[in-house]
Amino acid sequence: MESDKTYNLAVIMSSYNGEKYIEEQIESILNQKTDYNVSLKVLVRDDGSTDNTIKVINSISTKDKRVMLVDNQGKNLGVKGSFFSLLKNVDDYDMVFFSDQDDVWAPEKIDSFMSTALEKDFFSKAKPMGIYSDAWIADAQAKPTAEKMSTKYSWMKDDNRYQFLTFNYRIVGATYAINKTAVRLANEIPTDWIPLINMHDSFIGLLISIYGENIIINRPLIYYRQHGNNLVGAGANNKGLVKKYNQAVMSIRQLVSDNILVADFVEKRGPWTLDREEYKRRRKFLNRYLLLKTRDIADRRNLVRNIKPFLWSRHRLFSLIMLYTLSFDVEG
Repeated sequence: MESDKTYNLAVIMSSYNGEKYIEEQIESILNQKTDYNVSLKVLVRDDGSTDNTIKVINSISTKDKRVMLVDNQGKNLGVKGSFFSLLKNVDDYDMVFFSDQDDVWAPEKIDSFMSTALEKDFFSKAKPMGIYSDAWIADAQAKPTAEKMSTKYSWMKDDNRYQFLTFNYRIVGATYAINKTAVRLANEIPTDWIPLINMHDSFIGLLISIYGENIIINRPLIYYRQHGNNLVGAGANNKGLVKKYNQAVMSIRQLVSDNILVADFVEKRGPWTLDREEYKRRRKFLNRYLLLKTRDIADRRNLVRNIKPFLWSRHRLFSLIMLYTLSFDVEG
C-alpha cells in the first residue's frame, strides 16, 4: 500500500433515545489519534428517538462536518434494520466500523485497526474481511471494570473458523469493522430476512468467515458501557434462573435459524472466493443444521457429532441437551 494513500473510513451508528451518552461516544471517535492518512465520516441514523438525541447529533454535526445524520425519516426499523439501512450508504468506503451509541472508543482504536488492516491485506478486493477487537466491560460512567469481554465469554484465542462461529456469538458489532467487499456482501442479504436473523453483526461475521476472513486484535479498544437502557449488552449476572434458561433456549434456536439462512445464502451465492471442493465442504457442514428440522434422533446425532467440537465449551452440556430435545421449525 502506498504510504501517501488516503483511506476513506466510515463509522455507522444507529441511535435511539441516546441523548445521555451519544455525544461522549461520537467525540471519542472524532478524537482518534492515528499516523495514517484517513478521511473519516460518522454516519448516524436515528431510529425514532423521542428524546433529544437528534438535537444532540445536529449540534455536533454543525460543529464538525465529519458527522452526518442520514435517512432521518423518524421510522423505527429496530437495531438490525437500522444498521442494514446504514450499510446501503457506505458501499464505497475502504473500511466501515460499526458503533454503538453509548460506548467510548480508546484513542488508538482506528490506528490499531489500520495497522492490522495493512498487515493483513484488508484493503484488497479479493475477499470479504472483518477485524474486531477485545473490549473492556465498563460501568455506566464508561470506566473499565477490569473484566474483558474475552474473559467474560471464554473466547478461544484466535478461533475465527466458520464452524466455531455457527454456534458461538463472537463477533460484536461495537468492536467490528469490515472492508468494501464485505459491505457489498452484506448488502446482498435479502431485506425480508432481517426480522429472522439474530443480529446484523454476528450474521455478517459468519458470512465473512465462510467466504473470507475475520481477524482479532487481542486487546481491548473500546469501553463497552453497561447501563440500565442497553438494547444489547454484556448481560447481567443477577438474572433469575428461569430468565437465564429461557434466554439460553432462545439463543440456541436463533443460532440454528441463522445457520439455516446462511446455508441458503451460500447455496444461492455459489463458490465465489472458494474453490469447488472447499465450497462443497462448507456447504455440507452448514446443511447439517437442516437436520434439526426433523425429530429423527439418528439425524440429530449425526449433526451433534459434527458440531460438538465447536460448541461454546462453557455451556456445552446444556447446548447438547437442547439440540437433542428442542423442536426447530425454522423459516428460510
